Amino acid sequence: MVKQKLQSILILLLLFILGQIPSILIALIRKNNTLFTQMIYLIIFVFIIFLAITISRKAKIWTFNELKIKKHQIFNYRTIGNKRNCFSGRIPD
Repeated sequence: MVKQKLQSILILLLLFILGQIPSILIALIRKNNTLFTQMIYLIIFVFIIFLAITISRKAKIWTFNELKIKKHQIFNYRTIGNKRNCFSGRIPD
């Protein structure tokens, strides 16, 4: 659990840093008027956006796996309850 929390904190920090870089690049693009430097900054800008999207997708996959584990724990609890005849799996009205 501690390792997963540290990973999520690091991902949020990395996404925050990646979110700050495009604004710096936009300022640099406005400052420098040569076409070559503008193209280089634009390529870096697109790469950073792509990197942020992939990192956020991986974070969603990790949270989805955690939810999957919780669902399996719930189903195991229900099946154990059914075997013991103390939990039918239905919510009483």
